[in-house]
Amino acid sequence: AGESALSLDAVSVAEAESLQRLLLRADAPDAKDAPDTEVPADAGAATEAEAPAGAETGADGPAEVYARFQPGWFVYNMFNVWAYVFAIGVGWGAYWLLTGFGVDVGGFVAGLVSSDGIGWFWTSVLAVLALGAFGAAGLALNYFVEYWGFELARVPGEKGTLLRTRQGLFTTRTVNRDDNRMRGVRLSEPVLWRWLGVTDTQVITTGLSLWSMSQPTAILPRGPRRAAL
Repeated sequence: AGESALSLDAVSVAEAESLQRLLLRADAPDAKDAPDTEVPADAGAATEAEAPAGAETGADGPAEVYARFQPGWFVYNMFNVWAYVFAIGVGWGAYWLLTGFGVDVGGFVAGLVSSDGIGWFWTSVLAVLALGAFGAAGLALNYFVEYWGFELARVPGEKGTLLRTRQGLFTTRTVNRDDNRMRGVRLSEPVLWRWLGVTDTQVITTGLSLWSMSQPTAILPRGPRRAAL
């Protein structure tokens, strides 16, 4: 189906580390033609599989660490239009769940917008604020789950160096990027983010898709522009 990834499930950590070292060897046959590899903690290869957090890899220690997890950066990740998408999705599910238990949510809302309630205007304002607050809290929680234990480091390879990111609270995900394939860095700053000094940071490299859902090109969480620079 046009996928360039290989998934290996139920592989032991030791086997995964051995396979990782084998696949990342720069002196292997046709290594120069092999794509960059996305290496989950339990598969150790160019796969989309993921492993339980906390699994230690057998790779050499980082030669140089550039960035680590910053708890305070959750602020940069909680204000986004996706906060409303998240809140509406959860709210819709909660509506049907409560309806199944006999709770008249529609009647409650109708009472708010009636002449005896607070009216359409204030009901709308209250709904926008409530959805925004709930969605922002959800995105903040997602930041801790996705980026817990984050580390960006340059590590030694067989021939040259690799730029490695490792992150995840419940699932550890490691991506190694061959420095020889690096072509640049992309800083994304939409207008509102530019005013707030917020930036997304991605590398431009052969072998990795900029539009992949797993975002293997991202080398930093969304954060302050000074950190990206």
